[in-house]
Amino acid sequence: NAMVNSPSHYDFSVDRQLRIGVLCLEVSGHLNPMFAICRALQARGHRLTMVGSIDGEDRVRAAGLDYRSLDSPELPPGTVAHHQQKLSTLSGWKATLYSSQGVSAYTRILLRDVPPIFEALKLDGLLVDQYVLAGRTIAERIGIPMVNFCGAMMLNVDDYLQIRLLHRDG
Repeated sequence: NAMVNSPSHYDFSVDRQLRIGVLCLEVSGHLNPMFAICRALQARGHRLTMVGSIDGEDRVRAAGLDYRSLDSPELPPGTVAHHQQKLSTLSGWKATLYSSQGVSAYTRILLRDVPPIFEALKLDGLLVDQYVLAGRTIAERIGIPMVNFCGAMMLNVDDYLQIRLLHRDG
């Protein structure tokens, strides 16, 4: 179902409570803007559940969201802090290479471990940080729509968005 995330196939102006899964990098620059969006959705009566490493649980629950920790041996407690600390010592090409290796490893874990969790939650849709590259694939795999949240510089531009930007700007 290649069109599962096409905006023309879904009416998001619903009058019922939606169950929304959330995927977000578990660092302040990504979580804080995502929390604002999640609170606005909760205020409209929707139920949100974020999935991520054990490191994000306390912070996400403190923000008022439901959280499901991934039970993965590749993500022991302290993984996020370790990666952030290591990244802070790097710059340029080395920082880019280290970040891309981390994103690649995290993507593999999410693709393997998240779909069964989201399927069990019987979600209506996903809200995904644009830097969580597995989001679109997970949504397509379980057959639900997703919205890509961009809290910083746009990274993951799809064809629909490119066409819309060209029509608006040109």
